[in-house]
Amino acid sequence: IANSGDILVAGARSTGITATTNLGSVSVRSSGDIIARAADSYAIFVVGVAEKSTSASPLSVAIEGGTVQGGSGGRELAFADGDGDDDEAVLGSSGVMFVGGKDNKLLNKGTITALNGLAISAVEGTLSKTERWQDEKGKVHEETFSIAIPAAKLNITNAARGKIVGDIETTSAGDTVKNS
Repeated sequence: IANSGDILVAGARSTGITATTNLGSVSVRSSGDIIARAADSYAIFVVGVAEKSTSASPLSVAIEGGTVQGGSGGRELAFADGDGDDDEAVLGSSGVMFVGGKDNKLLNKGTITALNGLAISAVEGTLSKTERWQDEKGKVHEETFSIAIPAAKLNITNAARGKIVGDIETTSAGDTVKNS
């Protein structure tokens, strides 16, 4: 995905750019502003979660200029639970979110930030969602679904004119942040 324009998302539980794959690699390159203004909103959300029979995919994000801003709200990735219209929504906010992948890279020559203070985040481990529904006899059912997100190394390079305003939270050993 290549973006040179400006993207503004103002609704809750929204995302400026989402890029995902189970096979191959994911690459996002942006020189424009990507602004998420509401709760549970991501500016850039990249996913490289592998199914059991495949290997994880490398994720690459290059911010070549502009501002990438995540929303307000929680800092932890989760699915909304319940039986409402938005129960498939992703909760949490950050400027750039990496989910799974393999040998992930972020190059920043712009500004990355978020209203909740979480500029960059990466997640691994088990993510669960509980579905609840009522059958025609009025009986309430509940089922929990889980997905295993593989561990992935994240290498962040913050170039000379790049700014990361906020926290960086990763969960893998061997992640690096280099200011150049």
